[in-house]
Amino acid sequence: MKKRILYILLFCCWTNAMAVAYDNVTLVPNPKTADATAFVSNPDGILSSETVSLLDAQLYELANQTTAEVALVAVNSIGANEIEDFANSLFNHWGIGKAGKDNGVLILFVLDQRAVRFEVGYGLEGALPDAICKRIQTQVMIPEFKNENYDAGILAGVNMVIKIVKEEPVPELMSDFNLWNYCIGASVLLLVLFGLFPFLWLRRRVKKISQNNKYETNTSRYTAFKSNQNMAFGCSVFLLFPLFFFVLIAMIFVFISVDFSWKIFTVVLLPMLLPLFGGVIPVNIWAKRTIKKMRQAPIPCEACGGVMHILSEMENNHNLSDSQQFEKQLKSMDYDVFRCGFCQKEKVSKVELPSNKYSVCSKCGTKSSVKKRQKTIQSPTYSSTGIKEVNYSCLFCQHEETKQEIIPRLQHSSSGGSSSGGRSGGSFGGGRSGGGGSTSRW
Repeated sequence: MKKRILYILLFCCWTNAMAVAYDNVTLVPNPKTADATAFVSNPDGILSSETVSLLDAQLYELANQTTAEVALVAVNSIGANEIEDFANSLFNHWGIGKAGKDNGVLILFVLDQRAVRFEVGYGLEGALPDAICKRIQTQVMIPEFKNENYDAGILAGVNMVIKIVKEEPVPELMSDFNLWNYCIGASVLLLVLFGLFPFLWLRRRVKKISQNNKYETNTSRYTAFKSNQNMAFGCSVFLLFPLFFFVLIAMIFVFISVDFSWKIFTVVLLPMLLPLFGGVIPVNIWAKRTIKKMRQAPIPCEACGGVMHILSEMENNHNLSDSQQFEKQLKSMDYDVFRCGFCQKEKVSKVELPSNKYSVCSKCGTKSSVKKRQKTIQSPTYSSTGIKEVNYSCLFCQHEETKQEIIPRLQHSSSGGSSSGGRSGGSFGGGRSGGGGSTSRW
């Protein structure tokens, strides 16, 4: 009896010694090391070989279609580590997702903690926010885990992630999604930022430009305000485009997931159009009118001290030279002609128009010279610039000239590694995680 008890204790000690605790991310086997097409690390055999093969095939197909990388790790233990910190460290250690896109997801299953963690890269936080990750875990995976159906729970959760990354409909996740409040809140936010922000910015700039002695002429004030207008709208669109794009994807997602009706159209589509027609367009119209008034404002006459007013477009053209009229036709330059009401003296104001197509001709001075052909004399390298020979031809006077121009040095591209089509070793794409995701326990 004593020998039997001793054998049992020895066996328990041996099994405990054989159980590996992956308490450091460097100990977790990277599936890419042995097979570039693999995405599942299952060192403790928690999942069946059939499930691992199926998941590898599905995740490899997803990476080829979307470049997004979803890695799955199923282990018995990570020691005393918190699953959130461990998942974040493992994600960044492997570099899941493509570099620059950060479109990676790590699904970490830890049996002894009875926990599953989704770690989401920056590039997929819009499609897989914390709330959606939580719903996938609690509605799809945890019920299977409670019955110790780990294969079924993992398969169901991974399939849900794949559908969302591919932007396929997932109606079961919409049960607690308040569509009306979401759309109205997003619409009001976009309306305020798209409309109010540019308007307040531009109105303030108009006041500062008008009071600044640096801008003495209509043209200088026009140019200054035009640049501020472009800056205001550029910043607004740049900052809000990701949010607007996410709302648009959500709207399409709803249309695909539910039966179409005019009620859905009214609730979803119209609030999304409100920021465009209620914010951007009215402010843009106001800005154009303000610019026109600023450019056409009366100016003092330098000859008699009277007031000069801008001429109409027809009178304007009669007072311009042939080269100036040609520039107006090309839209490379514009001209405003002012006439004094007392002494009839006229003044031509030149307005520079943004154009990369035309340059000033060295012979006639008309901004109508275009590139005709070019050839490389010395190719650039990563360490030195190159030289090219460019032939210019003036459309007004037909003068041709050849100039030598500098070609910038070559720049190294920061592209992520790609998966190999064979069975040789590889690595993930070098993505990073910002800590987004969700953890659930059972």
